[in-house]
Amino acid sequence: MARLRPGDLADHRRAADDADPLVRAAALEASGAAGESRAVKGLEDPDWQVRVGAARCLAAADPVTAIEPLVAALLDASQDVRKAAVLALIPWASDSEVAAGLRAVIDDPDADVRAYARRAVHDLTRS
Repeated sequence: MARLRPGDLADHRRAADDADPLVRAAALEASGAAGESRAVKGLEDPDWQVRVGAARCLAAADPVTAIEPLVAALLDASQDVRKAAVLALIPWASDSEVAAGLRAVIDDPDADVRAYARRAVHDLTRS
């Protein structure tokens, strides 16, 4: 996915407010760390696609901003959002809050969520 270029900010803001959830999701995901405040709000969007885009955006954000909302997203009703949150949190798995969140989803109903969380937890125990 392309990242937001400095000259694209106005277009990005329009896309982030688009009526189409897929456009909003793509705008969040493409924004990277530049869109972290919108991404935190995007995790509350009614459309799961937007929440996935928000989680992917937060993967590039400052962990101080990203960890708490991503750990909360591990409880999302959508398996796609939970998977995106797990993947976004893996680089910060050594953080105690992240490690606890990942351990909490190792028995998730979704196989992808379980697998990624288990691998991250396993890698922690090997370190």
